[in-house]
Amino acid sequence: MSAFTPKPKIIILSLASAFSTLTVANVIETSAQPEQYQELDTVVVSGKRTNDQKGADDIYYKNVSNAYVGKEYLERYRVQSAGDVLKGLNGVYNMNTRTAGGAITPNIRGITGKGRIPVTVDGTEQTIDVWMNNYGVGDRNYLDPALFRSIAVEKSPSMTRGVKSGVGGAMSIRTIEPSDIIPEGKNWGIEVKTEFSGNTVAQKNDLRQFLGRDYRTLSPIGATADGVSGMPDVLTGYTGKPSPTALLLDEGIAGTKYAGGKSHTNFKDDRQLMLSAAFKTDITDGLAAYSHRQKGNYYAGKRGYQSYLNNPIYGADACYDQYPDKSWREKDMLCKSSASLVPNMAVLFRPGEEIMNSHTDTKTLLLKNNWYLPDNQKISLQYMDNKIGFGEINPLITAWILGFAEQSLDEPAQQAPGIGTKIDSKTYKIGYEWKPQNNKWIDLQADMWRVKTDSNRHQSGGPVVGVITPDYEYDLWYWCNIRKKPSPNLRGESCESAMASNTYGSARTHEEVLRMIEDTPDKIARKLAEYDENNRAITDRWMGHTGGYYAITPADKNVMTDQTNQIGKMMNLAELKQKLNQERYYIEHPDRIIVPGARQRTDVVRNGFNLSNRFRLSDKLSLTLAADYQRETLEERTDTADSNDLMNTFGVLTRMAALGGPQSAKKREWGANLVFDWKPTSRLNIQAGVRYQNYKGNNIELARQRAARNPWYQYGLGSDSYVTGLMMPYYELADEEDITDSRRMEQIFNRDNNTYDEDPEYQRLNRRFKEKNGYDYHPGDTFVDNTRFYQKVDGSLIQSHQADKNNDVLYVLRRKQIVPMVAGKFDHGKVQITPEMYRERVNNPQGKSGSYRRYYPGSHMGFGFNSVEETTVRMANENQIPSETSNDQVLKYGDLYNRTAWIRHQFSEAERWRMPQEQRAHSWAPMLSVSYDLADNHRLFVRYARMSRFPSLYELTAATGSGGLYGSQTVAEYSLKPEKSTNWEVGYNFNFAPHFAKLRQGDIRLTYYSNKIKNQIDTSNMDGGMIQYDKAISKGVELQSRLDSGRFFASFGGTYRLKHMVCDKGIAFKFDYYLQRVPECLEGGFGLSRFFQSLQPKYSLTLDVGTRFFNEKLELGMRAIHHSKAERKNYDKLIADGAGQVYERNGKPYGWHAATLLDAYARYRIGKHIDLNFGVTNLANRYYLDPMSSTPVPGPGRTITFGIKGRF
Repeated sequence: MSAFTPKPKIIILSLASAFSTLTVANVIETSAQPEQYQELDTVVVSGKRTNDQKGADDIYYKNVSNAYVGKEYLERYRVQSAGDVLKGLNGVYNMNTRTAGGAITPNIRGITGKGRIPVTVDGTEQTIDVWMNNYGVGDRNYLDPALFRSIAVEKSPSMTRGVKSGVGGAMSIRTIEPSDIIPEGKNWGIEVKTEFSGNTVAQKNDLRQFLGRDYRTLSPIGATADGVSGMPDVLTGYTGKPSPTALLLDEGIAGTKYAGGKSHTNFKDDRQLMLSAAFKTDITDGLAAYSHRQKGNYYAGKRGYQSYLNNPIYGADACYDQYPDKSWREKDMLCKSSASLVPNMAVLFRPGEEIMNSHTDTKTLLLKNNWYLPDNQKISLQYMDNKIGFGEINPLITAWILGFAEQSLDEPAQQAPGIGTKIDSKTYKIGYEWKPQNNKWIDLQADMWRVKTDSNRHQSGGPVVGVITPDYEYDLWYWCNIRKKPSPNLRGESCESAMASNTYGSARTHEEVLRMIEDTPDKIARKLAEYDENNRAITDRWMGHTGGYYAITPADKNVMTDQTNQIGKMMNLAELKQKLNQERYYIEHPDRIIVPGARQRTDVVRNGFNLSNRFRLSDKLSLTLAADYQRETLEERTDTADSNDLMNTFGVLTRMAALGGPQSAKKREWGANLVFDWKPTSRLNIQAGVRYQNYKGNNIELARQRAARNPWYQYGLGSDSYVTGLMMPYYELADEEDITDSRRMEQIFNRDNNTYDEDPEYQRLNRRFKEKNGYDYHPGDTFVDNTRFYQKVDGSLIQSHQADKNNDVLYVLRRKQIVPMVAGKFDHGKVQITPEMYRERVNNPQGKSGSYRRYYPGSHMGFGFNSVEETTVRMANENQIPSETSNDQVLKYGDLYNRTAWIRHQFSEAERWRMPQEQRAHSWAPMLSVSYDLADNHRLFVRYARMSRFPSLYELTAATGSGGLYGSQTVAEYSLKPEKSTNWEVGYNFNFAPHFAKLRQGDIRLTYYSNKIKNQIDTSNMDGGMIQYDKAISKGVELQSRLDSGRFFASFGGTYRLKHMVCDKGIAFKFDYYLQRVPECLEGGFGLSRFFQSLQPKYSLTLDVGTRFFNEKLELGMRAIHHSKAERKNYDKLIADGAGQVYERNGKPYGWHAATLLDAYARYRIGKHIDLNFGVTNLANRYYLDPMSSTPVPGPGRTITFGIKGRF
C-alpha cells in the first residue's frame, strides 16, 4: 500500500467541497422539517443594507470584477506588515511586503505601479514614488490599517462614481465613521481596542542610536572609519572636502538568535492601542480616533526552510568550474536555470531567527466632522495625521551580503543593520453633498483635498552611517588591539611595526585611548606642522611651496608625477594635489561625529478636487457627469545631518539616487467623465461612458540645475555624445563592380605601394567604393581588417591571403546598414538585411560553380590568423559592446570593421544645457458594459473598457534626465506617450441561495479577463532609464464564491493566470541584432523591467471558513491561502537557446516556492460592550518567501495575538 502525501491545493479544495456539502446538507435538513402554520397580522418590514453588505454583494452583482473586505473581516486577522491587509482579496497581492513594513503597494492581476492602480483613502490619492536602488523605483502608500473600515478593489478600469481608476483598476480605502463607533439608539459612543502579539522582539539594531556620537567612543561595540572612502566631487574641482567614509561596525549590536518558545509568549514588544470617540446630533456628527502600534522585529518561521537552501547559485564561478568539459550554453543551462532564481535566503535569514529592520511604529490621528444642512445638504470635514516609522530591508545590500554568504558558507552571514524610515503624512479634505428630495436633476458630490507626505529614508545607496574625517591612527590601533588582526590598510605591515609610530601605540586598553583622543587646537597645529614637514620634499618640488591647500588647474591633469596612490598607480599632478588637500582637511577638521550617509528626504504634495452630479433623465435612464483635477509636486534632497552638509555637495554614491531616482518635478492632471446607465428592461442593464484626460509635467529640478550650470545635470553627464543609431555591418557576395574596381585598385597598389593613394584613378575608384560600402578600400592581402574573405566550393571560409582568387568566391563587407534609434529603442523596421535574407542562396555567382549564401552577418564572423568562422551558437550581442563612431562614421578602432557600432551625435555646448521640455498629452477613453439576467438568479455580463495613464513624476524625470548613468550609453531625450489599456471581461453569476430556504447567502461568480496596455512605460535594459514597450498583456480566469447559513459560512476564491507577457520587437531586436531569435513576447517581461518583477503566481487559492455559536456570540474561523511557485516558461528556454542575457541584469526578480499559509481566529462577545479576540497567523510556522519580493526575506513565523475591544 503506497503512502499518500497530501498537497496543499488538494487540502484547500477538499475543505471547500466538504464544508460546502456540510452547510448545504444542514440547510436541506432544516428546510425538510414539517412546517406548522399560524396566521398573523400583516407586518411591513423595511430594511437597508449596510455598507459592508453592499460591498460584499457587489463582488457578485457589479458590472466590473471587484473584491471587498469590510470592518469585521479586517479585524479578524493580525496585520504584521501594512501589505498583509490585502490578504484575502482574490487576485490581489502586495509588492515587497517585507521590504517596508509601513507601506502598501497593490498588484492586481499582475499589474502594478503608480497611476496604474490608484490607491485612495476617503477619496484622497496617496501614492508616492520611492527610489529602490538597483530595482529602480517603487510606488508606496504609507498607511495605517488600524483605521480602515473597508477596502474595495476594482480589477479593471471603470468610471464608477467616486472611484479614481487606472489602467489596471483601483483600490478605494475607507476609514472608520461615527456610525461605526456610536451604538444603535445612542447619540455618542466610545470604543477602546487593544491588541498584543507574540513572535516579536524589540528593535535593538537601528543605527540611529549612534548618530551624533564620536565613533571612537561607541560602547559596547566599537567601530572604525575605514569602510568605503569618501570621495570629492570630480566635476567641480578638488577642494579636499570629502563625503563621509563608511563605518565598519563590530558585529553583535544585538543578537538575532531565535528566542525559542519565549518569543510566542512575549507580548510586550508588539502592542496596539486604539481610542475612538464619536457623537451625533440632528445637524452634526463627529469622530476623533487615535491609534498607536509599536511592533518589534519578527522571527522567521521554521517549517520548510530547506527549500531556500542549496539551490543553484545564479552564475556562480564555482558552478561553472564543476563542468570544465561542457559548452558555455550547457553551463548556462546548469548554472543560470530558473531554479537559480530561488534565493538561498536561509543562509542569511536563518529559520526561527529575528529579522532585523522589520519593526514598525505607527501613530495616527483621525478627525471627522459632518454637518447636515436643510434640503439634504452635507458638509464633511476631515483631517488625518500619520506618523509612521519602520525598518527597511535594503534590496541592494541584502543581495550583496547574500551573494557572498552563498559562496562562503564557512562563516555565518550577518544581517545588515540600518536606520529606520520616518514618514509624516497629513491629509486634509472638505466635502459637499446635495441630494434634494424629489429632484431628479441634482445629486451632487464635491470634494477638495490635500495630501502632504514628508519621508526621511536612508536608502539612497551611500553608506548608512559614516564619518567626515576618520582618525586613521585610531583605526589602526583598534584593529590591532581590539579586533586582534592587522588593518587592511597596513598592506602587509605588522601590528608591532605599525604601533611603534602610532599616536595611541602606548595604550593597552580602550579606556586609555579615550583619554588620549581629545583634538585640541594646539594638537591640530602640531599635526599640521608635522604633516607639512613630512611632505616638504614632494610639495616644494611639484607645487613650489609647502603649506595650505593647493589650487588645481585643468593643465594639472596632463602633468605626471613620480608619486603613487594607495594601489601603486602613478598620479598626475591634479590627483596628487587632491590627495594632499584631502589629507590636510582631515587634520584641520577632525570631525569624528557619526552622520547618516544615505539619507534621502522627499516631500510630496498633492492637491485635488472631485466633482460629480447624477441626472435622472427617466426611471430607466440616468446620466452622470464628473470632473477631477490634481496637481502633484515632488521635492527631494539627499544630504547628511552635519552642519557642513557635505553629502549634498560631494556625495558621489548618494548622488546616484538624486540622478537616477525621483528628482524634483511637478505635474497636473485633469479629467472629465460622461456615463449613461440605462435599464431598458427588467433583465437588461447597459452602462456606457467616455472619459477625457489631460496632462502636463515639468522636470523642475533638471531645469533649475541646468540653469545654474551644475555639471552633474548636464545632458549626457560624462559623455561627449549620444547614440542616434546602430551600424550593422554585413558581408555580401561581391558584384561585378566590386570585383572590377578592386582588381584595378590592386594593380595600382602593386605598381607602387608607397604612392598608390595619390593616383587620381585610385582615388576615384576608392571614393565610389567608400560611398557604396562605408569605408576606404584596403589593398593587399595581409592587412584587410576583416573587410573581405573568400569561400571555397566546399563551403569553407578563408582569409584573403589564403584564397585562390580564380576559383574562390569573394565576400565584401558593407557598412551602410544603419538602424536609427527612436525614443530610446532601435527602429528594427529599418533593418535592410532581414534574418531570412541570411539564408538566401545564389547559384554560380562570379562565374564560379556552386551554391553560395548571399549574405553573412558581420558581427557573427570571427577572424583568426588563418581562419574565418561564423558563430551562431551564442547570441552575437552577448558581451559585445558596439564600437563607437563619430558623426562621419569613422571608426575609432580600426580592427573592428565587421562589428556593430554606435552611430553617435556629438554634443554642442547649447545641447548640454538645453532646458527640459514641458510634457503635455491628452486622451479619450470609452467604456461599455452590458449585463443580462438569463433567469431570476443567473446573470451574464460583458464589459469593454479603455483607459489612459500618463507618466508618473519618476518616469517624467527619468525620460528627461541627464543620462549617462552607470556607464551606460546616453540616448536622445524624448517625451513619453500615454499608456493606453484595452480591457475585456466576460462573467457569469449564479445566486443559489433561493434554492435553500435557510441559506442567507449563496453566490458563485466566474470571470474571464483580458488586459492589454500599449506603450507600457517601464525600465529599460538599455541604460536603466525609462522606455515604452509595445504592449503588456495579462489574461486569466477568476472564481469567487460564498455561502452563509447562519451557523456555518465560507467563501472560496481562485485565480488562474493564462498569460502575462510583455511584447516589444525593438527590445527583442537589441538582444540579437542579426538573426532576431529572441521572441517578441516574453512571459513576465524583459529582465530589468518592473513588469517582470510583478509576475503573479500561476494560480492562487483563498478559502475562508467559519462557524457561529451561542446566538452568534462566539465565532470561530480559519483562512487558508495557497499560491503556486514562480513559473517563467520563457526563461529556461531562452537560457537553452543562448539568449540568457535578456535577464542578466541587476534587479532580477527572485523565485519562490509554492506555499500554503493557515490563519485562525476566534471572537467572543460578552454582552453588548466587550469583544474578546484571539488569533494565530501562520499556524504551521512556515518558512516562506512572499511572491514578487525584491528582497529575499522570509515572512513572519507563527504569531499568537489576543485583544480586547470595548464599546461604551
